[in-house]
Amino acid sequence: MSGFNPYWQDGSNAGIQSADDAWNIIAPLPIGKYLMLTRTSDTHGEIVQGRIVARDRSLGVVVLESENYPGVANVIALSNIQSIDTTRTGSGALGPVQQGDWAHDGQGNWYIKQQGPDAPHY
Repeated sequence: MSGFNPYWQDGSNAGIQSADDAWNIIAPLPIGKYLMLTRTSDTHGEIVQGRIVARDRSLGVVVLESENYPGVANVIALSNIQSIDTTRTGSGALGPVQQGDWAHDGQGNWYIKQQGPDAPHY
């Protein structure tokens, strides 16, 4: 797992080294809370997202139900969690991958945003 260790906005995953660390973050969260977890693997981190539907310390697992595929649940071992993002409220990107280059001036004309509304119109 060398080199792969994302840190999320709220920093809640900082220092996850064990199942106990993961449990200490997940345990106080309410059932229904949306999470994005990075699960460790031999070659790369795997992202798992969903709402908490169950958690069991004695079994060492948390269960997330997918919003995109209702009825599909992922059982994740606490010992296999590398990071936890508690800031998400649903699936998808936090923002656009890119911003549009063109803008409409409201009068039927298009211009390149970087050049401003006084730039040549097309």
